[in-house]
Amino acid sequence: MIQWPEKAKLIENKYSKWYSALITKAQSRVLPKALYTEGHHVIPKSWGGSDNKDNIVRLTAKEHYMAHALLWKMNVGEGYHNKMVHAFNAMSIMKDGSYNKPGYRINSRLFESVRLERIAYLKTLKGPLSPAWGKPSNVSPEVRERITTAVKERWADPEFKSKMIEKRRAFLDSPEGIKQREALAKRMTGFKKSPEAIEKTAAAKRGKTWEEMYTPEQIQRMREAGKNKTYTPEGKQRQIESSRRVGQRPKSENFKRLVGLRFKGRTDMIGEKNPNYGKKWTDEMKKAASERLKGKILAPEVLEKRRQKMAEKPKFVCAHCNKVVANMANYNRWHGDNCKKLKQ
Repeated sequence: MIQWPEKAKLIENKYSKWYSALITKAQSRVLPKALYTEGHHVIPKSWGGSDNKDNIVRLTAKEHYMAHALLWKMNVGEGYHNKMVHAFNAMSIMKDGSYNKPGYRINSRLFESVRLERIAYLKTLKGPLSPAWGKPSNVSPEVRERITTAVKERWADPEFKSKMIEKRRAFLDSPEGIKQREALAKRMTGFKKSPEAIEKTAAAKRGKTWEEMYTPEQIQRMREAGKNKTYTPEGKQRQIESSRRVGQRPKSENFKRLVGLRFKGRTDMIGEKNPNYGKKWTDEMKKAASERLKGKILAPEVLEKRRQKMAEKPKFVCAHCNKVVANMANYNRWHGDNCKKLKQ
């Protein structure tokens, strides 16, 4: 039952009954996804209707035309009637931009055919061909704020949110969705953001922790997504190559300083708190690591760079076994006061 606003001074007649029957039928059915539909406010916004999902119903173009014709014929107060006259008159504009000529009537069937033809034409106007290409939006700040608020309220509804997520997942798994994803990946290959865009994104996150940027539910969802994510062999290889390029990229002194500050003073990974504390490499683990390294051929320039880094590192000579060690951590662990020669 539609709860009409009292100010509309609605008096029930056959047109209001037909309108209620049309809305009830539309709310209780499921239309095919391929069918073109339009959103219709059950209680018009000019009558005080909201943008909530309870007040919006999906209608075909023909039904949408009929709904506004019935709203025009309903018995309401003069001010409300005039608003429906304007709305229905706007829907009766022909595709060439002129109003109906005297003696000519546009019906719901003709309106639907015109609307579908126009929608098909607008879909071909992409990029520079679109009449709105490069033009600034003429939406006022008040209208923009109202639209933003309505969208936030709609997505705050858990039922609507889960429904849209499931719908999006189903589309991405369909042949059309897979084709769209591949086209997007191809279009984004080699794409680089402008320095201004990079700085804008970084400034919004700079100095903030995950807890400050995201809610606990979002953090948990991202962690679960990372655990359940699967990659193709090609995707894994691309990730390996990307990580290698990032690792070989020279780091700035500021970056090194920030990394040092991130781990400075941390005590949650020391001693028994370290997940690798007390663990030793078994023969199976050594064999598995050896198998992973087999066939892994590094580029000559990478090998040469590693040799140069090893040559530049300071050497440590054990006073007990005279062995030259290039790593301070290994020297402290196996030589010096812990040398086997000293213990014998």
